Amino acid sequence: MPPLQAKQVALDVSNFDKALSATEKTVQQAFDMLDEKVGLNNYTAAVDPTVNDDEDAEYTVGSRWYNVTDGQWWICSDASAGAAVWERILVQLTATVTTTTNALTPLATIPLPDDTAIQIEVHIVARRTDSPARAAYIRRACVYREAGGNVTLQGLVDSPFTRESPTASVWNATIVVSGTDLIIQVKGQTGHDVNWKCEYNLTQIG
Repeated sequence: MPPLQAKQVALDVSNFDKALSATEKTVQQAFDMLDEKVGLNNYTAAVDPTVNDDEDAEYTVGSRWYNVTDGQWWICSDASAGAAVWERILVQLTATVTTTTNALTPLATIPLPDDTAIQIEVHIVARRTDSPARAAYIRRACVYREAGGNVTLQGLVDSPFTRESPTASVWNATIVVSGTDLIIQVKGQTGHDVNWKCEYNLTQIG
């Protein structure tokens, strides 16, 4: 089977529904508003689309595809029989957690499909709820999974940005791997509630 020709594209949902605030818009809501203008969509796929998910299978230019296994969205840019082109849509994902100790705590767990490489960039912000303390971090990593094995870090985790108020100097954020998962991990402070939030982007190729 010829390889799927795919390139990553940014998703702009700003014009899909001006009545919705930015926080209310989701990829699904935005795409639902286009349902009458395109052909078949697949929102429950367990794998990525291939060149054979084409016009013969009733897909058209603009058809959407969601892989529930890895949370990736695709849009069809060419539905030619046997040569369909699907482009990956870059979706910014978020996660939150509250820590009460200095134990390392998962903020987000991302399962990695087999025979895949991913670059991840995560922006993290944290705030202690009982006193003025805050921090922000940016972390980047490249990970891969091959031949049914576990996820492996390619080199070290980059830490290009760290800002912490004086009482937050014991906090930390990093990216680790465990089994077949990629994990965004944070460390708070014993005896204090610290609220954490992250936004992260994944660039993936199989």
